[in-house]
Amino acid sequence: MALTTITSGGLGDNSVDTDQLADDAVGLAEMASGTDGAMLTYDADGNPVAITGTDGQVATSAGANAVSAFEAAAGGDVSKVGTPENNEVGIWTGDGTIEGDSNITYDGTTFTVNDAFAMGSGMQFTEVGRGTLSSVATHPTFGTISGLSPAIGSSNDGIWLVLMTCPTSNTPADTSGAVIWYFSMDEGARRTTHKHSNSAGGQWSGDDLQVYHAMTGNHNINYVVYRLHS
Repeated sequence: MALTTITSGGLGDNSVDTDQLADDAVGLAEMASGTDGAMLTYDADGNPVAITGTDGQVATSAGANAVSAFEAAAGGDVSKVGTPENNEVGIWTGDGTIEGDSNITYDGTTFTVNDAFAMGSGMQFTEVGRGTLSSVATHPTFGTISGLSPAIGSSNDGIWLVLMTCPTSNTPADTSGAVIWYFSMDEGARRTTHKHSNSAGGQWSGDDLQVYHAMTGNHNINYVVYRLHS
């Protein structure tokens, strides 16, 4: 009588090995049921094991001869502070924290700095002041630019470049302006040079700078001051 069926009890241990299994013969349906979310790996003895984790964890290798495990994803070295806006340049605010600064932006074409700035390894070109002198009367009255940082003094040699305008309307003919160089050399030897339109200029006043306009009436004077180091 021909043998037509074999029960599981009729198979000896190891009677079916990999030589008797065709490639791809075991599919998902033939695998034993497991735990939802588990992953298969191998233990130190080479036996298959299932590992499970919690939501948000990632499978991490434990190295040779150790079972992999689910662990919390490692964080980066940098954390965002605040809510940066598009085009803001990131500024370090501490060890591992960075924040966008609305005063420093780059839109892919123009790099903009809205604060005072310095250029060069020795800060050869430094913005030391800017502002508006309100309601300055016509020459010989002067408006005083003070509070510059670093302060102008007999010990601070260098060149101070002042750009000033005194617009009285939107017409260029009604605008007074000047580019003024203030030279301070040899601990106190000073000189002032002007390039102006409509009679504007300046002079030293102790440790401060003074500017003037020759337009009729009282007007605001807008200025920015740069220090050029030797």
